[in-house]
Formats: sequence, structure tokens, C-alpha cells
Amino acid sequence: MTGRDVGYAVLSGLFLGSLFPPFRFEALAWIALVPLLWSLDRKRPHEGFALGFLTGLIAYAIIIWWVKITMVSYGGLNPVLAWLITLVLAAYMGVYVGLFAYGLVMIGRGNGLLVCLLAAPMWVSLELIRAYFLSGFPWALLGYSQYRVLPVVQIADLVGIYGVSFFIVAVNAAVWHFFRHPHRSPFWVVSGTAILSVLVLGYGYLRLAELSTTPAPSAQRLVGIVQGNTDQGEKWPPGRQLKILQTHEAISHTIAKGFPRSGLSAPPLIVWPEAAAPFIYSEQPRLKARIVETARQTGAYLLFGTLGTKDGKGRVLFTNSAYLISPEGQEVGRYDKMHLV
Repeated sequence: MTGRDVGYAVLSGLFLGSLFPPFRFEALAWIALVPLLWSLDRKRPHEGFALGFLTGLIAYAIIIWWVKITMVSYGGLNPVLAWLITLVLAAYMGVYVGLFAYGLVMIGRGNGLLVCLLAAPMWVSLELIRAYFLSGFPWALLGYSQYRVLPVVQIADLVGIYGVSFFIVAVNAAVWHFFRHPHRSPFWVVSGTAILSVLVLGYGYLRLAELSTTPAPSAQRLVGIVQGNTDQGEKWPPGRQLKILQTHEAISHTIAKGFPRSGLSAPPLIVWPEAAAPFIYSEQPRLKARIVETARQTGAYLLFGTLGTKDGKGRVLFTNSAYLISPEGQEVGRYDKMHLV
């Protein structure tokens, strides 16, 4: 393992880390793994793991830096300890990239074509494990990096976010194989990648065309968005709930008053943030009544986040929930987050 190999691994880590906010250089996703794949050539499995781990450590240290701020601001931890925990978490996530590289070296055994074919399914398998193992931490899955590239992400309605990750890694592997083994890249690798890209993008543009050409009344396109801008540290102290609700109510009424100018008596839908109502919805009838009354007074459907409860085989389970209240004040929908991290 040479200094150049380490440099390639670091470069892949920087590329991966720059895909997500605040950088959002999503175009780099299509070549982000190429330097790492290049560095794995003729390596032993433990060297592959080390290079992959280095890539993952750098990438996730950049991506999850906010964990330190969360633990210090809302958990009261010492900043040094918070940084240490953040680094440990980044290292844990980096292990998955290390296992990815280890598997490619161990199974591929220097066969460039086999490595090319294995890369995408191996990466996605490890993303799935990371999403559920030890309760899961599905943060910054590779497919999420393309959230602003609408033609690419449309396939998620068929294959989920993991399908988007598969496509990205497949393109990376094909690019690596083409430039690393230009005289041994079979025609079907290049043509297969091109066909896959045409299918993905073709489906994406067709779906977007359906959306843009479907006629819809203007009332269905207008939504009122409420952002109370309540600091996380101010949500849960006793006595703050009413003040927070009043802020969201005031903004909702302001939105509703502005709609007659657009030819509508009220917005069809008003959306509050997640955890906009920081209390257990079913156990606070007075605050619950205020939310219902806001929907009635604005004449809009009201979607908001709060805490819910459900029966868990003899014990009460708390849920991170979204409720939908109709303009008549009826609870017409509820969604509970399925996978809490």
C-alpha cells in the first residue's frame, strides 16, 4: 500500500463528504468511488479494508459533524466528549465502507470485471445492514445525494432509495473499469451501463412529464407553509407549548388572510413542521382543541407533527406522528414514523 493509494482513498472520502449539505456537490457522486476502486488494485484484503475505512471515516466525519452540536446544545455533554463520540460514530459508519472494499478485494481477487459487477450489490447490501443493524442509522445513504436531480430519483418509486444507490455505484464501477482496464472492458459493460442510464433517466423524464402535463386546478397547487422557527432547546421546557402553538396559529391565520387575493377563500392545505406541537396529542385536550379550531378558522386542511401513542401489547408506545385535520375539525389522517433511529 503506497502513499498514492492513501491519497486516492482520501480523495474518495472528500468526494463522498461533499455530496451532502452544506456542500451539495451531487455531480461528484458519479465518480466519488472511482479513486477508492483504483487504490484497491492488487491489494490484500486487510489493505483494502484499511483504505475503505479511511475513505468512510473522512466522508462521514464531514457529513455528521452536526452530531457534536446536538449533544452539546441539547444533551449537555462536554464538547471534547461530544467530538470524541462523533468521531466514534463516523468510524463506525466508516467500517461499512471498509467492508465494501474488503469484500471487493476478497471476492474479486484482482478480476476487474468481477469487481465491476460486485460493487453495486455489495454497496447496497451494506447500506441495508447499516439501516437496520443496532436499530439502524440510515443517514446519508448514497442515493440521497441526488435529491435535487429529479430525473434520477424518480426510480425510487419502483426500487426505493437503495435502487438509486445501486445505479450510482454501478456507474462508478463502470467508469473505473473503463479507465483502469481500457483494453479489457467488454462491449457489454459499456453498453450495459449506457442502457441502464437510458432506462433510469428515461423513466425519470417520463414521470416528470406526467406531472407537468397533468392539468390541475390552481387550488391544488397552493400550499401554506408555516415555519415557527422554534429552537430545539425551547420546545420541551414546561409552559412553552402554548407559546409555540400561538406562534404557529398566528402564521396560519396570516397565510389564510392572504389567499382571497389569489382567488381562493383559503389555502387547501397548511403544513406545520415536524414536532410543531411538542406534547402528547391525545393527552392534552385543551391544546388539541386549539389545533382543531385553527383548522376550522382557516378553512384549510392542517398537517402537523406531534407525539402520539399506541398500544404495544399491554404497554403504551410513543410515536413520532403526523396528523391531518380537516376544515371541519375532523381527524382524517395519521401517520406514525415506522423506523425511529
